[in-house]
Amino acid sequence: MTKATGTLLIADEIQCGLGRTGRPFHFQSFGWTPDLITVGKAIGSGIPIGAALVAEHVAKEIFAGDHGTTYGGNLLSTRAALLRARRARLQARAAASRQMGALFEQKLRALQTQHRSSPA
Repeated sequence: MTKATGTLLIADEIQCGLGRTGRPFHFQSFGWTPDLITVGKAIGSGIPIGAALVAEHVAKEIFAGDHGTTYGGNLLSTRAALLRARRARLQARAAASRQMGALFEQKLRALQTQHRSSPA
């Protein structure tokens, strides 16, 4: 929430797609903490779906029927979104593993260089 006016900060991520800017959401590039994030086809891997991710303080103030969307959840789109979320989580784990593996290799090579035995 913007403190000066009490206005909700809304990050419209519908067109940005997930990960297109090097981060899961583009608003993260600015260090923002939005109160509401709109997401669309990217979470359904191209299958039309719309969703709003809301902060806890916003969730306490909205109720069924307060929010509408052209492409609300249906069986196909919500299943696609679930599979996309699982894939994103696996990709994040794989990226973290690659980074850790590279660091581990670097440290092992440094130890190898440090402890090389001199020729006899």
